[in-house]
Amino acid sequence: MKLLTTLLVTAILFSGCGYSNPYAPPTDTDGKNDRIPLYLEMWDNETNLLGYQATIQQSLLRWLKKSKRFVLVNDPSDASYILSGAILSADFPGLSYGTFDRAVELRAKIKFSLRLKELENNLIKFDKKEFTKLQSYLVGGSAVKTENNRQIALQEIADDLAEEIYVNLSNILIPKK
Repeated sequence: MKLLTTLLVTAILFSGCGYSNPYAPPTDTDGKNDRIPLYLEMWDNETNLLGYQATIQQSLLRWLKKSKRFVLVNDPSDASYILSGAILSADFPGLSYGTFDRAVELRAKIKFSLRLKELENNLIKFDKKEFTKLQSYLVGGSAVKTENNRQIALQEIADDLAEEIYVNLSNILIPKK
C-alpha cells in the first residue's frame, strides 16, 4: 500500500511541476517546429592535451544530435545561441599507491569553463567560469597500457561533460509546458 501511495504521489508531482525529461523526444502539440539553432565554437585548449578539444566537440555533437530540438549550424550568423568553452588545465595526480610508493591508480583532473551566449539580445544565458571533472584510471604494466587507460578516462570525461551540457541546454532553452 505504501508503494502504491508513493508512486501515485510521485506521478502527481511530476505531472504538474513543469518537469520535462531532456532525454525524451519533443512533443509538438501545435505542429510547429521549435528547433533551436545552435553554433558550437571549437573550444580553446590551454593544456598539453593535443586534440582534446576535438574529442569534446565530437562528444557534444553526438549528444546534441540526439535531440530533435537543437539544430547545429555551420555559421554563427545563422545561430540563436553560441556555445563556447575552454579546457583550462589538466593534471594527473596519483590516487593510490602500492609497494615502494609506486602509483597504482591515477586520476585525470580536467578544469573547464563554459559559456552560452544568446545572439539576439547579446545576453550570456549560462556561464561557468571554472569547474572540474575527475576520472580515475589504473597504471598499466607498461607505459603504453597506462596511456591507453588515460585516453579512456579522458574520453569518459568528455562524454560525461557533453551529457551534462546537453541536459543544461535542455533545461535552459527548451520551454516547460
